[in-house]
Amino acid sequence: MVGNLSLLTLATQRNSPPGNAVGGSFGWTEFNTTTVAGIGDGAVIDASSLNVNADTEDRMIVIAPSAGNGKSVAGNGIFSLAQMDDTTHASISNGARILADSVAVNAHHGVNLWAIGGAVAVSSSKSFGAAIAANTITSDTRAYIGDNHDDRALEDGEQRDNAADVAVADGHAAGVRSGDLTIQARSEGRVGAIAVAAAATRSGGNSGGNLGNSQRTTQNNRSGNTQNNSNNSGLGGALQTAGGALGAGGQQPGGKTLSLSAAGSGTLNFSRMTTVAEARDLTLLGNATPNLNIGAFGQVDQISASGAAAISLAGAGGGRSSAFAGAVAFNDIDNLTRAGLYDLAAAGNVGDVNMLAASSGDVLSLGLALAVAQGKTPVGAALSASVGMIDADTTAEIVDTTLQADSTDSDPHAVNVTGYDRSRALIGGGALYVGAGGQGGAGGGFAAPYGRIDNDVSAYVRHGVLSGFDRLDLQALGATRMLAAALGGGVSGGSGVTGAGSLYVLTQDSNLAAGITGDYRKVDDDGDDSTPEVDQLIAGTRSDIDTRHGVSVVARSAAGVAELNQRFSDQGGLDGQADFAGNALTDNIDVTAQTDDDNHSLLEGTLPGEAVLGVAGALSAGGKAAGGLSVSPIWKAATRRRSATRTSAPSTAMFRSPRSTRGPRWGPLSAPRWAVISRCWVPAPSRSARPAWKRWWRATPI
Repeated sequence: MVGNLSLLTLATQRNSPPGNAVGGSFGWTEFNTTTVAGIGDGAVIDASSLNVNADTEDRMIVIAPSAGNGKSVAGNGIFSLAQMDDTTHASISNGARILADSVAVNAHHGVNLWAIGGAVAVSSSKSFGAAIAANTITSDTRAYIGDNHDDRALEDGEQRDNAADVAVADGHAAGVRSGDLTIQARSEGRVGAIAVAAAATRSGGNSGGNLGNSQRTTQNNRSGNTQNNSNNSGLGGALQTAGGALGAGGQQPGGKTLSLSAAGSGTLNFSRMTTVAEARDLTLLGNATPNLNIGAFGQVDQISASGAAAISLAGAGGGRSSAFAGAVAFNDIDNLTRAGLYDLAAAGNVGDVNMLAASSGDVLSLGLALAVAQGKTPVGAALSASVGMIDADTTAEIVDTTLQADSTDSDPHAVNVTGYDRSRALIGGGALYVGAGGQGGAGGGFAAPYGRIDNDVSAYVRHGVLSGFDRLDLQALGATRMLAAALGGGVSGGSGVTGAGSLYVLTQDSNLAAGITGDYRKVDDDGDDSTPEVDQLIAGTRSDIDTRHGVSVVARSAAGVAELNQRFSDQGGLDGQADFAGNALTDNIDVTAQTDDDNHSLLEGTLPGEAVLGVAGALSAGGKAAGGLSVSPIWKAATRRRSATRTSAPSTAMFRSPRSTRGPRWGPLSAPRWAVISRCWVPAPSRSARPAWKRWWRATPI
């Protein structure tokens, strides 16, 4: 905690201290952690079970207040910055020999990071308050089996670049023999920034009367102050002063005065989090039928709340009164979640293979501004801006891997590869201006939220050979939601002029891709430098899938998969604060569409999948003139890709998207459309031999 705290002075002194008061505070806290648990190359372990766990729990709260009181000018500012850089790795070297009934590699990072700042300034003439709170977090959470030289502790004098490989001690082959192999990485927690800034002035003047009245008032005030000084100098006097300031304002001789208050606040969150669970260049030794469970989970909520209030009270007979308030709340997320098998070779059969990469986390951006001006000529403005941006990549994939299951087993085995994204954003902004007691003046309130979700979700088998399994299911699922609300208000009494406005801009561009494919490279197919290069399949990298009961390739938006949602922590999310399900919309709006068959509801009680919802409003009331405007554009683009290169069983490719699978669409979303291609077997030796519908797939190459 760091700050310049004078709240006690504000609460106990009746009159402003003489002179000016300027103060501020700056807090910068940096926290770096490294947690590594691993088994190096050359190790030999023979046990009933083996667990390798790396667990990091980061807790940091940074508080920075600043407050002060001056007679003519008061200014207070605060800047609070919290930085966190975390590394959490759990690993087993692919050069070790592991013999165990069950093997588990787990990496977990829990975070609770808060930056809180507040600034308050009070004077009788001019007050300025500013508060900024910022967080930056970078984390790398990995659970893996592979080359872990970079995580190995070095011997004295040993350099990382020339660390020698160590052979297995007993001369046997390196690898893992286990009936149950689990690799899991998880990032979860909450990051928050809160900033509040307030500036207040209380002044007044005697616009009428004569010199004699002024002199008598001055003498009476001196007498009253002399007789009641002890009663007015404590907490009771402070309460009396506060009551007068919120009412007609303090009366001071000397005529009209200028009263000015300005307050600004900002909150900033930057998140760069990587969560990976994978196995690379691993050999599964024989004499076991392992179940493979690879999971990566990212669920970190991010909260940015900013508030500013400027109050200027010149009194009923005072002069010009001005109040300006601005608040900005900003969130920027760029995270990666991946689960993968790469260059894995199995000496024998394997059991079930489950690959899951799941991203979640709710984002709240909230900016509120209030400006109040009271005087003969009140002038003011309240502005708020809220920004929430999410750019997350979620990938589950099997690459350059050969796996075989026992097709004669009475308990059939399946391969499930799923990428799932449930990122959600709540963006709100409010601004209100109030002008009172004037014979003119002008002011207004304007709120402008902006939200963007640009996420990529994929599920692939690339250059893979899978045989003997009952089924192969590939799913790329998107369940992102974005809610926005904006309200601008302006109210003025007397003959004032007010304006109010609100504008929110929401963009969502989801790229969902699922495929059974090979490795591609970019080539120039026409010799024209002005045209883009195309993807060309590298010879010999085509995937080959042989299943008993089918292959399913799905890329679609989903309203939420209960089974997958249960994998996230119950302690995360903002479900209690936001209607991400859209019940308020679906319960009160009946929208139908006509098809070739009949009419049907577009909503059917729940939102069908990814959704963008928003509401904007403006309220303006003035004694002389008032105006309001609200604008709410929505940009919705979606890409759905699915592909299969070679299957030897009935297969299904399916996608779900808005009316256009590519490109923007403004306004309300249209009814979803389904396209199903069934029993597709594509043994085509070259692209030119593919049927027409396959060329449509090529239009969105994998």
